[in-house]
Amino acid sequence: MKKILLLLTITTAIFIIYITTRDQKVYYLALGDDITTLGIKEGTGFPNYVNKYLEYYDKSEIFVKEYAEESYRITDLITDINNNKKTIIANRENTIKNALIKADLVTLSVGMNDLTSKINSQTLTDKANYQNLYDSADEISKDLEELLLLIKNLCKEDIYLIGLYYPYQIKNQSLNNVFSYLNKRFKEVAAAYQVHYIDIYDIFSENEVYRSDLTIYPSEKGLEEIGSQVIVTINNASLKNS
Repeated sequence: MKKILLLLTITTAIFIIYITTRDQKVYYLALGDDITTLGIKEGTGFPNYVNKYLEYYDKSEIFVKEYAEESYRITDLITDINNNKKTIIANRENTIKNALIKADLVTLSVGMNDLTSKINSQTLTDKANYQNLYDSADEISKDLEELLLLIKNLCKEDIYLIGLYYPYQIKNQSLNNVFSYLNKRFKEVAAAYQVHYIDIYDIFSENEVYRSDLTIYPSEKGLEEIGSQVIVTINNASLKNS
């Protein structure tokens, strides 16, 4: 709670624009992979920080995070939507399509597992494999297009896509370039589908404390920073629309 209040103090001025211009409470849907689920049960996930702002201003209608799953890839979310996945939310059965239709705010983190699953010890030492990774990045971008089309057909409100970053502690510029390329492609796809893109690539590259020493996913500080960047992006979008 102390960290949430500290973040609140720092960014109140920018977030209050979004809050005060809304005439109703916000149905917040957090979709995605480990970046969304990490720390969410403990209250330290980036969606928790976003929702705490909504709660602070009494603007939170419901916070739905049950459709985010560890190890998820883009194709998993596509399958969930096509199959209209069901789950229990607030003691009632709900479907992912219904959640997307109702949502006023959607955050989405996908793509990291899709690319890292293509990387192994041989990839890290054999530059001849890197072209295959660029090809994979293009295929992943096509999957993202399919996913965003499905989401946009159901959700008519604002969607915020969390960008990618270089996740490894090992210094490998060639591999770094592959992740940078995929991040750029995601940004282009987001623009084409009028989805807000939250680019965290440089922020994570310049601040190693945002990355975990043990996994490819963000540290607790990194999750806080993502939450902060989501709020900043929401505010900037609100300013443009006002």
